[in-house]
Amino acid sequence: MHTPAPHTTTSAHRSDCNHYPTTPPLQLRDSHQDSNTLLALALLLDFLPHERAHQLHQRFASEVLYQLPQGRSPLFLSRHDIMSWVNAI
Repeated sequence: MHTPAPHTTTSAHRSDCNHYPTTPPLQLRDSHQDSNTLLALALLLDFLPHERAHQLHQRFASEVLYQLPQGRSPLFLSRHDIMSWVNAI
């Protein structure tokens, strides 16, 4: 009876199997920045392709979310608000 050899993969083989683009992890300084940056990403992902949202989310956080008046929730930004910013850059 023949026993098959255990399957082993090399690191080169594993990287060839990665069919999804990898995105570097977010590098954040504090929890407030962390939550606003993640919120920016979530808002942009509603309207933009994955790669474009990842390219713009930190800039969106600093130019839009951090500039909102005190007490205005970013959850009330409209599609028009978000896309106006995207189209202006």
